[in-house]
Amino acid sequence: MCAGRECEGIHFAVNYLETWQKKQSGRTDVNELIMSAKDKRVVVIGGGDTGVDCIATAIRQARSSGSSSGAGVGVVIVLFKITDALIPVRPTIPGKS
Repeated sequence: MCAGRECEGIHFAVNYLETWQKKQSGRTDVNELIMSAKDKRVVVIGGGDTGVDCIATAIRQARSSGSSSGAGVGVVIVLFKITDALIPVRPTIPGKS
């Protein structure tokens, strides 16, 4: 067992997205299989636009293999921390304080 970013299968979001974009643009000098989400469980740590892009890319990688349902991705999990700064306005329920 290893700890940290040095473990096999852990990738920085930007590297993951860049590799897929290069493959999509026809570049042949990238090995997209190293960072492919096909047939893997995917955990995205963090949210925002980049996190959502990683989720969408993982689903696209599964579908590019011929599956129209995205069945090539086993599970996609997103972990992020919600703070009051991210939710400045709280919803209110009439009659409740």
